[in-house]
Amino acid sequence: MSGLDAVVEVVVPLGIGVAVMVWRLRAWSRTRGVAARVVQVESPESVMVDVEEPVGPRRVRAEHAPGIDNVPPLEVGDRVWVRPPGHATSQVRMVYTPTVSAVPWVVYGLLLIFLAVRFWASPYSLGFGVAIPLVASAVPFVLLHHFGGQLAWYLRARRVTGTVVDTRSQRIRTTRGSDGVGGSRVAVIPRFEYDIDGHRRRRWSSTETSALPPEIGEPVRVWVDPRNPVLAVNSSLPSVVTIGVFAVVSGVVALFSFWFSIGSGFSG
Repeated sequence: MSGLDAVVEVVVPLGIGVAVMVWRLRAWSRTRGVAARVVQVESPESVMVDVEEPVGPRRVRAEHAPGIDNVPPLEVGDRVWVRPPGHATSQVRMVYTPTVSAVPWVVYGLLLIFLAVRFWASPYSLGFGVAIPLVASAVPFVLLHHFGGQLAWYLRARRVTGTVVDTRSQRIRTTRGSDGVGGSRVAVIPRFEYDIDGHRRRRWSSTETSALPPEIGEPVRVWVDPRNPVLAVNSSLPSVVTIGVFAVVSGVVALFSFWFSIGSGFSG
C-alpha cells in the first residue's frame, strides 16, 4: 500500500469516523437533563424551578433555549427538564426531547473505523475508488439521523386531543419557476388548544396548510413533549413514516453498493 493509498483508505476514514462520533456524542451530552418542578412564573420565557438533588430541592431560574418562541407560558406545578446545575449556578437552560438521533452517526463512525482497520490489514488496495461508496454509504445514516430522532420523539410524546380555536392567513413566497419569476400563496395557520397536566394551553401550529383549512372547533391530534408541556405539535405522524421508508430503502441500496464495491476490491 502506497503512502497516498494509506491516507485515502486508512487515515481519512479513521479521522472522519472519530470526528463524527465525538461530534454527535458531544451534541447528545447537551440534551442530558434532570427533572424540575415550576414554583414561580416570572415571564413566558423564564421560571423558577426546584431541582431535586440528594440533599434536597434546589431553586434556580430556568429559561427556554434559544429558538423556542411562540409557546404558551408554563404554569406553577409543571414538570420540566433542565440542564444539571453546577455548584455555583443560579440559572440554567431547559432541555427538551431530542428530535434527531445520535445513534446512526455513531454507527457510521464505528463503520468507518472498522473499514480503516480492515484496509490497513488487507493486501489489496482500492485507492480513490473507495471515495464514492464511502460517501454514498453516509446517505442512509443522514436520513436515519433525522427520521430516527423524529420517530423516537413521536413515540415518547404524550398524545392528547386538541381543538382548533383560531386561524390566521399568511402569504408565503414560492420558489422561482423556469421563467425566473417567483410567486406566492396564502397559507392558513391554525391555533389549537389542548389540556394537559391540569392546565389548558394554546399554541399556534408549526404546520401550515393551503388546502382544506381547518374549521374552528375541529378536533386535532396533539403530541406534547414529555420533557416540557408547552412544546406541542399537531403535524402528522404518517409524514415521518414516509421519510423513514425512504431512508430504509436508500440505506439498503447504498450499503449494498458499498459492500459490493469493497468485496470486489478485496477479491482482487
